[in-house]
Amino acid sequence: MKKVIVIASLVISISSAVFAQIVVDSSDIVQAIGTTTIINGIDSVTINLGTTGGPQVWDFTTQPMGNNNTQNSIVNANATPFNDSFPTSNITYQKIKYADSSADTSYQYERLTKDSMLTLGGGVFLDSASYFVVLHPVSYKPLPMTYNNSWVDHYTYKYTDYNLRYDYYGHSTIDAYGKIKIPYGEFNCLRISTLDTVFLCLESLFYYDTLVTNTYSFVTENYGSVAEVVLRVDSTDSVYSLSRLTSFTGIEESNLKLPSVPLSISPNPFPLSTVIKYQIPADSRVSLNIYDISGKIVKTLVNEEKQRGSYSINFNSKDYPAGIYFAKFKAGDYKETKKLILMK
Repeated sequence: MKKVIVIASLVISISSAVFAQIVVDSSDIVQAIGTTTIINGIDSVTINLGTTGGPQVWDFTTQPMGNNNTQNSIVNANATPFNDSFPTSNITYQKIKYADSSADTSYQYERLTKDSMLTLGGGVFLDSASYFVVLHPVSYKPLPMTYNNSWVDHYTYKYTDYNLRYDYYGHSTIDAYGKIKIPYGEFNCLRISTLDTVFLCLESLFYYDTLVTNTYSFVTENYGSVAEVVLRVDSTDSVYSLSRLTSFTGIEESNLKLPSVPLSISPNPFPLSTVIKYQIPADSRVSLNIYDISGKIVKTLVNEEKQRGSYSINFNSKDYPAGIYFAKFKAGDYKETKKLILMK
């Protein structure tokens, strides 16, 4: 029987932060054609996943590299073989998986909106043949993403000519936040814990199987998911597999440099109002939004072109309840998120 590659996993690339609890919204999703990442994978490794909550530090620098590499690229949809089947797609990924001296190519079609990232389907080339996949309904991830968010995902997909059908059920929770260390660098991140259940049916052979895994994805504002840990929970062996980002191209290094004075908030915690200060090294478009703990924008403080220089703005919270909020700052391609604590 020919080998099969499942292409239902969502590939997200997100366009610098300080060690803080971050918020990932639709403006963080990189859509530039040519953006390319390389992910290295290894099986049977020792992993310390820590606990829920945060802030935490996950160190994945000591595990050896594996022999499996996957190159993910954002490509021009018009140059791909399955584009006509996904007219509403606005991001197309080409995935080339290198393993065991072979290379398989697949295409994944996404639709990004302000509120979600949807996987519509795709296609894969295996053994000199192509196979088409459509998801019913589409795979769903809500935006913005912030700590404690949760969602349920369910879809069915089938490979043409194989009579092979997958029914997928997933329950995801952003259960932790902190900093992740991998050989490529250190990043502030959110950890998404997903309990995946896949029912496999090979109709022509009357073959049925069930696969249950717990997947932990570490998502950043900088580069999307920079690491993923998978545990087979339906197996008698507690074996982890680990995937890590090893290369990223598509963002100019100059755009990733911190401004000379990072975002500052004082006082913090605060009872009624606080002053947010920032400095931008070059003329650029600036946005500064305040989010609540659910990831909803409650106040837009700045959204305009600004000249190079130093600025300050007052955030008056008299109309908002006490609790935790986030100030998300963007100047050009630089982004930073800081936590605010409102006490009344």
